[in-house]
Amino acid sequence: MSIIDIELDEEMEMPCPCQHCGEWFDLHDGRSSKSWYPGTVICKECRDEEREEMEAEAAEDEEEDEYEEEDPDDFNPDACPECGSDEAGAVICSECGHILVDDDD
Repeated sequence: MSIIDIELDEEMEMPCPCQHCGEWFDLHDGRSSKSWYPGTVICKECRDEEREEMEAEAAEDEEEDEYEEEDPDDFNPDACPECGSDEAGAVICSECGHILVDDDD
């Protein structure tokens, strides 16, 4: 077993290197990594950077989700249930051939 001899700028109770940046920090001051190194403690500065990155990704995902949501007001009763083609008054869908007449008609 080898002993690591490091010189630190300040007195630390439990010095450890950050998994991400390599800087030494006191373990008590570290933060748990959520996405970069799950289950690992990293320095506070890297955790803040990781959090900002995660928030930016979440904002991008949220923007994409807004465009993908269907508007419930866009319901078209004349649309073919199979392909979505607008077939107002038609008996058979011109796009996919689906029969559009109900048994009640």
